[in-house]
Amino acid sequence: MILFYYPLVLLSILGYGFITSKKIIGIKTLNLGFQGLIGIFSLLIISYFSTQVLAHTIQFNFFVFIIGLIFFFIYAKDFNKDKNFKLLFYLILLTYIFILVGKNHDDFHYYHFPYTIILTELPHPLGLGNLNHGFKTHSSIFLLSSLFSLPGAKYSLFNLGPAYFFVFSNFIILKLIFDKNIQKKYYFITILALSSFVFINIFFYRLSEHGTDRSAIILIILLILNLLLFLNLNQKKIDLDNLKFLTILFTIIVSLKAFYLIYSILLLPLVISLIKKRNFNDLKLFLNKATFYSLILIIFVFLTNLFNTGCLIFPEKKTCFFELSWSLSLETVEYLSIHYENWAKAG
Repeated sequence: MILFYYPLVLLSILGYGFITSKKIIGIKTLNLGFQGLIGIFSLLIISYFSTQVLAHTIQFNFFVFIIGLIFFFIYAKDFNKDKNFKLLFYLILLTYIFILVGKNHDDFHYYHFPYTIILTELPHPLGLGNLNHGFKTHSSIFLLSSLFSLPGAKYSLFNLGPAYFFVFSNFIILKLIFDKNIQKKYYFITILALSSFVFINIFFYRLSEHGTDRSAIILIILLILNLLLFLNLNQKKIDLDNLKFLTILFTIIVSLKAFYLIYSILLLPLVISLIKKRNFNDLKLFLNKATFYSLILIIFVFLTNLFNTGCLIFPEKKTCFFELSWSLSLETVEYLSIHYENWAKAG
């Protein structure tokens, strides 16, 4: 069923990207990699919102899947002007190797799969962090994967989330590499993009390498590439499309693991550049629908952490509410804070 559903789910994701770009947040890019990540962004919001009140059953997921396919076929003709689909087709074929070679990630059976299967059977429960150590630090990739329980597939698609991050990111990087204007004016970005492409596809070429962190690392690389391009473009008028996409990309990174919020420091040069180029009081630059929906997704991420552990960012005890009935104890949070610090230092 993976061979059958993998490309169809990808098209459904693109459908959500198309409708979100054209009708909701107003991004005009024809790049299918951007559209794919915007589609994932849309599905994450749908998943976080819906799981609060209902289980992601096969019937619900099939409805979401079909709606995405309908959007794809309605808007696909608008995105074929630069023959994007041929490159995407080749990447889909190559990523079959990525999916089929090797095994799932070592943590997949431990907490990725159990968390996802719970969401297909129940509305999101409170206090999940008390049941499994891995549940204490949830990832949006579990929410995305819970939408992949489809007729005839059951659980066999739950490991495909990283594949979609992988293929759309590769698409964006390849378009950067072969963009002749960038080659002429910003050759260092072409070299950096080529190096990034080689790095990602050598070190992360197997699905077994992808837990929740690998997808985030790939998106961080993508964020840096597009941030450098945005900062170096010699334009009198700020490219709002790129600004919106950078906002969405950063939001997806934070949703994959809340502690990736520390990478907000990467946005500091962007803020400084915007202040220099434009009057800071021009609220239209900062207040747009992309920012609004990004804030909604981040709020859902922190609320889900709260629902699981009693902490907005686990295991930072300053963000914890220990008086909640499902909260972890102060002793547990303090102990695991030391444990994660040691783990981060390869302890």
